[in-house]
Amino acid sequence: MLLYVIRHGHPDYATDSLTPLGQAQAAALPARFLPHGLDRVFASPLGRAQATARPTATALDLPIGTEDWCSENLAWGEFALAFPDGRRHWIFDLPAFRLRQEGIPPECAAQIQYEEGYARIRRESDAFVERLGYRREDGLYRILRPSEEKVALFCHAGFSMVWFPYLLDVDPVWFWTSFDLTHAGIIVVRFENHPEGLTAPRCLAWSDTGPLFHAGLELKYNDEIEF
Repeated sequence: MLLYVIRHGHPDYATDSLTPLGQAQAAALPARFLPHGLDRVFASPLGRAQATARPTATALDLPIGTEDWCSENLAWGEFALAFPDGRRHWIFDLPAFRLRQEGIPPECAAQIQYEEGYARIRRESDAFVERLGYRREDGLYRILRPSEEKVALFCHAGFSMVWFPYLLDVDPVWFWTSFDLTHAGIIVVRFENHPEGLTAPRCLAWSDTGPLFHAGLELKYNDEIEF
């Protein structure tokens, strides 16, 4: 099985929708999936994720299954805290060097719901992946139904940043200080069907923006860095 996880396009967070740039990014994505197809399309319930999924689902004549647990609002409530600037930020927005050196500072840990958040992520992730044919066992996945399906999930950076350490069975702090995800970036994860009946998901691509490049759209990482 190939699992594609796609961040929503450039957002207008105030209205939970896409900006004109985000709409153009969403419109560029079907060209990435049409050559090989998709078997299923899922999305977070939030408007910006649904709007990003819609052009691809329409082009492939597939329904969009809504996965409520992928809502960034849930992860935000669990993994965001007040910073010295008076605004709330994700825990992984702390300077990477500080997180790598110290781990999560105690004064920050006291402001988030780390254990509760990961308990929810574990429960919901396991249920989702098991529906796709793979049951979690000690950091690996038991192959219940060997699948060659291609499955797309349109969601969010913040949600993905807290989900992927669990999905890949790696340390969250190490992951947070090593990876990030830009608008309409595509992640590809392979669940290889080994005859032994177990598999470990492997990331084949991270934050791929090739479709945006081919559509002639600007490549600007989260409005900050031209790349």
